Amino acid sequence: MLIDFLKHVLPHHKRQQTAVSYDDAATCIAFQKAIDEVQQHGEEMLMQNMKLKEEKLKVKKDLFMSLSDSLKQNHALLVSNKVYRDLLDEYRKKEKDLSGRCEEMSNALQWRESELNAKEYDLNDVRSENHDTRGKYAAHKLGVFEQVDQEPGIVSLVFITPYLRMVALLLVVPMRFRIMVRTRTATHDSDERYHLSIQDIIDECKTFYVSGDATTSLLLSWAVLLLSIHKEWQEKARDEVFELFGKEHPRSDGMGKLKMIGMIINETLRLYPPGIAVIRKNEREVKFRNLTIPANVNLHIPVLALHHDRKIWGEDAHLFKPERFLEGISKATKNNPSAYMPFGFGPRNCVGSNFAINTAKVTLAMILQRYRFIPSPSYIHSPVHVVLLIPKNGLQVMLHAL
Repeated sequence: MLIDFLKHVLPHHKRQQTAVSYDDAATCIAFQKAIDEVQQHGEEMLMQNMKLKEEKLKVKKDLFMSLSDSLKQNHALLVSNKVYRDLLDEYRKKEKDLSGRCEEMSNALQWRESELNAKEYDLNDVRSENHDTRGKYAAHKLGVFEQVDQEPGIVSLVFITPYLRMVALLLVVPMRFRIMVRTRTATHDSDERYHLSIQDIIDECKTFYVSGDATTSLLLSWAVLLLSIHKEWQEKARDEVFELFGKEHPRSDGMGKLKMIGMIINETLRLYPPGIAVIRKNEREVKFRNLTIPANVNLHIPVLALHHDRKIWGEDAHLFKPERFLEGISKATKNNPSAYMPFGFGPRNCVGSNFAINTAKVTLAMILQRYRFIPSPSYIHSPVHVVLLIPKNGLQVMLHAL
């Protein structure tokens, strides 16, 4: 029975072992095949990674080259900017020098022109002496004119009161400006619109009187007050006047050289502008950025506020410091000259600004030649706005003859 069992079991066991062997071989083959596929896939991935690395290197190289080019361009720009700044600085220096020279020439020309006009008017008065005897006689009777040591026939106005000054103006206008009427009518005989009557000239001169006389007087008043308080600037201005003119009357060729007095006048006009606002009325609707201004609107430009703006003039905007204008108005206003407008700004700027400044320079120079002044103990500082910026209680100073 044992033999029969072995005969029956052994063949079956061999068959089972053979099947297992066959299965192991297939598995090995499949495993080897999988390994080959993985190796092949790995090689492909490796190749792709190498390509990506090459592309990254290429991109980095291109980026580096572009950065290098940019750095070169920036270096070239910096060099060119430096050259440009040097040229700009040189140009500004030349512009500043030319501006100073032009200002001196302009002041000298204005002064010379006023002298020539005065001589021309006096010559015309001599020619029309018979016709104007009544006006001259009335003016002398009022005590408005007095003869001074000048060229024969030249008179200077010595105004006693504003009322007599207005009367003198009304009497003198016909003889002073008849030549203007003759010139205008001779030039525009064919057009009646351009004819000027004596009344037209009188009305224009009233405008000159009201707008030009009080403003210049206020400028001189505030300037004398400030100089009486700040004695160091009074001495500087006096030294400048004596250096240029000595004890002689100021001359036209020296008006442009009164730098110290010019700075004092500019600073006085900044602190105490006669007109504290400029009013304009627009004729039509105007769009400015996001702002729409309807037609027929009165626009108030606060001159006094601009002149005391600390963003423009600094924290010491309320102090009297004429040295602000040492290098001109543009430098004082940080290249914003429209922030300084005692005479207005733009095409409607005051036509008599140069004349007013020269008048103030001459008057202040002559005062400094003769007097040293200090504030009066009775003076009370109280500026008020009554059409113009005026001292409410007047302006009292004590004069000491030199």
